[in-house]
Amino acid sequence: MRYTAEPRKTAGWEFFNDNVHVCDVVRPGGLAALKEGDRKVAEKFIGALRGCQRVLDVGCGSGFPGLYVASHVGELVGVDAAPNMVTAARANADQLGVQNAVFHVGGDSGLPFRDAEFDAALLCGVLESMDWESADRMMSEVWRVLTTGGRIALLDQDWRDVLLRKPLRAASILSAKGRFVLRVVERRSSPATERYTSYVVDPGSPTGRKLRSELGDRPQAPTSITPEDLDAEAVLDAWYEETAQFDVETLPHLAASKGFRGIQVESLPLWGQNILFLQAVKP
Repeated sequence: MRYTAEPRKTAGWEFFNDNVHVCDVVRPGGLAALKEGDRKVAEKFIGALRGCQRVLDVGCGSGFPGLYVASHVGELVGVDAAPNMVTAARANADQLGVQNAVFHVGGDSGLPFRDAEFDAALLCGVLESMDWESADRMMSEVWRVLTTGGRIALLDQDWRDVLLRKPLRAASILSAKGRFVLRVVERRSSPATERYTSYVVDPGSPTGRKLRSELGDRPQAPTSITPEDLDAEAVLDAWYEETAQFDVETLPHLAASKGFRGIQVESLPLWGQNILFLQAVKP
């Protein structure tokens, strides 16, 4: 019998809570210690937010790039739904000697702050980790907590570039915490979404043994095995996350729909791909 059950839905922050290392690029030594792409991103946010008094770092992660912006603003307040990320951000703040930054757990269902509490907000790779409904709600929340004249600086991947470089569907095997996982990514242009589905496979099952054979000693490898090949009794757990994706037209459209004005968006070649960087103001 083939596996036919629908995997349960998870939020993007749940993955990052279990994989803090994926985006923890903070290192001792300030900007000079960052890799070139990371340094350029930090510099873009510094240039956009320099001189602001109270900056909200939405989806602060482990503190990048907020901790590098902090020395150029009055105060940085970070918030992230992933508790382990907030713990890492606090540790990184201590490591860098940043004293004007505080970090809170929250933001999965709204921002835990009063109206007009901040004069700026930064979002680095945040919307692309949410589904469309959550991304829309988060932008409304950012508008709410900003004062009149408040600035927003936002970075996400350029989805048009992703679709040019990557296949619409691909599968890989990986070994994680002693388990074999079949991970399938599916990309769509309309609506622009990226869906990752993970199937934890019993290593003792026929499918598990086949995955083990294909993987060998590697931590991850591509595979031709599909979910349709999985036996129901071989799947121990399955989940998916589906995220909204933006391009040079849809990202400014989202900002404008919330009331932001003076919108500027540019596509930058960073990290081997094109990255969108948006700036706007709450009038």
